[in-house]
Amino acid sequence: LAFHSGSKSKYAATYIQFGGKSGDMDRYFKFTAPEQGTLKITSSNTGSAEAMDRTVAVTVGEDSQAQPGGFSKSTPGELEYSIPAGEVVITAPQNGLCFFKVEYTYTTGGKKAIEYDWDFSGADWQAALGELGAVNTDITGIDITVEGLLFHSGSKSKYNTTYIQFGGKSGDMDRYFKFTAPEQGTLKITSSNTGSAEAMDRTVAVTVGEDSQAQPGGFSKSTPGELEFSIPAGDVVITAPQNGLCFFKIHYNN
Repeated sequence: LAFHSGSKSKYAATYIQFGGKSGDMDRYFKFTAPEQGTLKITSSNTGSAEAMDRTVAVTVGEDSQAQPGGFSKSTPGELEYSIPAGEVVITAPQNGLCFFKVEYTYTTGGKKAIEYDWDFSGADWQAALGELGAVNTDITGIDITVEGLLFHSGSKSKYNTTYIQFGGKSGDMDRYFKFTAPEQGTLKITSSNTGSAEAMDRTVAVTVGEDSQAQPGGFSKSTPGELEFSIPAGDVVITAPQNGLCFFKIHYNN
């Protein structure tokens, strides 16, 4: 990423500030996007007040886009652009802005991005769980699938407005989640202990065929933690081998 400043720019611990507009290409960022992708820019006004007439402009060849970027400096905002491949130039056409983050993502070889996001506080999950019984009551002998994720409970599981709780370990496959990963990818699981104290001897295990991994997942229930696994394609099974855990979110992307 190239940062060019002809005059009147500055930086602080969290941002680079264009002190004025990018007239005559006086201040800009530039990089080369090898493929079509997504560009995210976090920006703000140079002061505490909003100035949404100040835009962030993104130009790639003949393609030019602009969005209001003058959020309050105390609450910077994230802008998202779909951009083609080519030389990308980021400017502030109207007046000065602060830039906190520039993030570009693409999928090599034009491969289609695949993403599954299962949040147990979501309306679809809460509706499906509500059909099984009341919040915080035992769920026994059930299999439900929501948006491609299977939840199996042989006994002693429960749910709340933000999580599903395995009441005990996944011995003999008594409690588990299961889905199919179509490609190698990244699996993120947000979990906690069933109580307020940490219990990091309780692990989250992820098995895909012969590939098996486990990480400590018994964070305090008041501060759940996110675990990240690199997994191959195949049927993915998520268990709690040692003892009960609460599961808040499961996210997969290729």
